[in-house]
Amino acid sequence: MVKVYRKDGKFIVYLPNEVIKELGLKGDEEVDFFKMNNPAFMFMKKSDASRLILGSNKPVQSVEHEQPSMVNKVNKGELMQDEIDVLKKIDGLRYNDRTAENVNKMLSQKEKSLIESLSRRKIVSLIKNEKDNVQRYSISKSIYDRYLMRKKSEAHIVKQPGQRTDTSTHEYSNEYAKSLEEKGFAVIPTEAEATSLSLLYEDSIRSGLIVGTRAFNRKFYIAQRSFVNRNSDRIIKAIRGGASKIGDIVRESGIEEDGVRAILYLLSESGEISEKRKDMFELA
Repeated sequence: MVKVYRKDGKFIVYLPNEVIKELGLKGDEEVDFFKMNNPAFMFMKKSDASRLILGSNKPVQSVEHEQPSMVNKVNKGELMQDEIDVLKKIDGLRYNDRTAENVNKMLSQKEKSLIESLSRRKIVSLIKNEKDNVQRYSISKSIYDRYLMRKKSEAHIVKQPGQRTDTSTHEYSNEYAKSLEEKGFAVIPTEAEATSLSLLYEDSIRSGLIVGTRAFNRKFYIAQRSFVNRNSDRIIKAIRGGASKIGDIVRESGIEEDGVRAILYLLSESGEISEKRKDMFELA
């Protein structure tokens, strides 16, 4: 149990051994609290926060660590492990790729039967997109939070005793996730929000499908690798003639400014482009 003591006018937080072990604390590390919602905070080492956002964090606790008794009570609304595994497969796809056709291709006959069962219980649903008239699988938010999202983040969230679970905890992440899915990039103003989004895309970040960096303006620029690869040549072509201002690169490339900045900052990190001065870029 986490306890808070007061001594000499200061508050001291006592962490249980399992938390210390999970976070890899040795003593004297810098740690931080990131506000998630009122009154919940995310707690982690500062070094872990940076690695998490930029994709080199170590694996955090996942649903496999749940006690067996918690995944076998189907009659009480619990999911069995094979059902959780199927949901994780669907969650591993970008939302735009979660069509019935794509999902059926990657599932075995047994897994297809599980999907039918999950559909009857309203755990997964096929939602039609009005723009392209295509149905895609959507996972119930309560189930997602409990078995997919919550298990990724709960090891780092310090809750106050008796605190009620707030379903709006990750609402801000969904805004940036939508931008990442639809535009190919997202610009995130705070470390807490960037960390939360990274938890949502943990597997994709580890596999390099999503990349990110923190710019000098202290904002986090997160992008799909495919978006960067598809548009990098246009960015490079726009500045091949010499140092160019960000506005000129936007006009030349035809990409919106935040997308241009995301690519420029990522290419700067890899050494292909350098920022000569503020908002002025050139080939390295």
